Amino acid sequence: MTGLDKLYDVIIAGAGPVGMMLASELSLAGASVLVIERDPSLDSEWKQIPVGQRALTVPSLEALYRRGLLGKLADYDLNAAEFDLGRWKYRLRGPVTRPARSCIQEVTDILSKRARSHGATILLGHAVTDIVRQDERSVTVVATGEEADNTFRGRWLVGCDGGRSTVRKLAGIDFVGSSAKFTGYMARLTFDAKTELELVFHPAPGGMIMVFAEDCIALIDWDGASFDRNNQQVTTEHLQTVADRVMGPGELTIHALHYTNTFTDRSKDAATYRKGRVLLAGDAAHIHSPLGAQGLNLGLGDAMNLGWKLAATVRQELVAAWTGDTWPPPSPPPPLDTTLIDSYESERHPLAAWVLEWTRAQVTTLQPDLFGRAVLNLTRDLLATDDGMNLVIGRV
Repeated sequence: MTGLDKLYDVIIAGAGPVGMMLASELSLAGASVLVIERDPSLDSEWKQIPVGQRALTVPSLEALYRRGLLGKLADYDLNAAEFDLGRWKYRLRGPVTRPARSCIQEVTDILSKRARSHGATILLGHAVTDIVRQDERSVTVVATGEEADNTFRGRWLVGCDGGRSTVRKLAGIDFVGSSAKFTGYMARLTFDAKTELELVFHPAPGGMIMVFAEDCIALIDWDGASFDRNNQQVTTEHLQTVADRVMGPGELTIHALHYTNTFTDRSKDAATYRKGRVLLAGDAAHIHSPLGAQGLNLGLGDAMNLGWKLAATVRQELVAAWTGDTWPPPSPPPPLDTTLIDSYESERHPLAAWVLEWTRAQVTTLQPDLFGRAVLNLTRDLLATDDGMNLVIGRV
């Protein structure tokens, strides 16, 4: 099978929230979009796990509001009366007053429906495995499925395919930063705890436990990420050993493990977000500790920044191609003005670098040693002041 008979405006690798937000933005602007997703379905067990009390921040929610999508979130209402906002800096009343809980599955579903409604094509069960050609007009990729390879051509290729991005590697873009210090375990399970565990964060002698629901927890194990690096399978016995090491023997007893996934605090940033006709967004461009759920919001911001700029660039190319007395247009094509598309990197790269630095500082406060405790105590003193609290709230 081949898709060379059609030239897509944009090919997106990855159908997570970032890829779907980008597809929605591009298709809304009239661009033809092909999204290629490795998984055979957009539904996933791990995507349904809650990602914290403030999974979606106010800027992300306001963006959804402007696109008519805020009301589709199951866990959001606009009642500010239940919150004491008098301590924070005054801010003009807008459509959104607070962050909202959500999960990646919910956000992906909302955005994929919007993208499809505007004409985006989503190809499931295929992964971009090669970039076979890139010239002045287009980029050609191979998408590998279970039964056969497929070849597609687009004016632009955007990698939204996660922290281990194949697109980034194929494009030869360096990924630089710091290595991980912990392995995190997100799990759905049946368990008993010696002491009652309320929702969210609980520091422990050997790390930390986070409780998201009665059957959903996360454990932070300061093992230097050795387990994650070795790509081992998480068993009930292993997770029980981790729980004993983190919380103390007998503090948490696991009866059944239904699902688990691992994560780390590895923090890296792509050396560039564009190389020729290949761009990166979301985790493909930058990764960091997921604590605080800033990665989802950073990625959505990438998509919102890139979407309209890439759509305008595509329109510029189409106008340039049709201008003149002859068809097809001359080869090579007229030089492309990349000022607008280059502003994507100049605006988003510094923000990603700042988030990486901020999350490294957050991770340091969690270290179960004297250094971590010293930074944590300093942070608590800062948060005890109105100016300090406003600084932190404004940044996260």
